[in-house]
Amino acid sequence: MRASLVALSLLIVGAGVFLSGGSIVAQDLRGKHRDQALTCIGCHETDSPTKTASSSICRTCHATVDVRTRALNLGGKTYAFNPHASHQGDLRCTLCHKVHKPSVLICKDCHAFEVVVP
Repeated sequence: MRASLVALSLLIVGAGVFLSGGSIVAQDLRGKHRDQALTCIGCHETDSPTKTASSSICRTCHATVDVRTRALNLGGKTYAFNPHASHQGDLRCTLCHKVHKPSVLICKDCHAFEVVVP
């Protein structure tokens, strides 16, 4: 049964690619990436993406990352917070910054605070 659902899903995606001239992703782009009329190949280096774009690809357009420390208010105290200076090391851009769906803050997997992620 599960194999049938997977096969059906692949068939639907394949039909979407065929009917859209090979690019169903472009219609799912968000914000500035959509406004720039990017195509799959711009970030994924192929017209048929099978994996997430690499951080090195992100940096070809986003050479400078906003590394400012922000003020984070928790429990009446203010803390310095820089989401790009993670205690987990150098993290892949796409863990937080999404291009095809709303962005997230992976810090919230463990920590409880609110920060808007572009």
